[in-house]
Amino acid sequence: MKTTIEIANTIISQLGGHKFFVMTGAKSPIALDSGLQVNLPRNKTGGNKLRVTLTAEDLYDVEFFSVRGAKVASKASADGLSVEQMRAFFESETGFYLTF
Repeated sequence: MKTTIEIANTIISQLGGHKFFVMTGAKSPIALDSGLQVNLPRNKTGGNKLRVTLTAEDLYDVEFFSVRGAKVASKASADGLSVEQMRAFFESETGFYLTF
């Protein structure tokens, strides 16, 4: 079984590794129990955070949300995505392109 850090690192590498942070301006990665959360700069969704969670089926749940003070608002989400679908969803929702 993978550790929290290993899961987060795997998600980062699937999004493009260091290039993901450079190309998108994402910051402050946080390893979650079964996923990753990062802060995002201004983008098409209006969300300032991204959460990617690994499911038991080895698929990904992706959520863009906004945190402003005590107010949290979901901006876009998709469940049960493969790696390729996760990348495509990220690109279509944010306008940022992932390169490999």
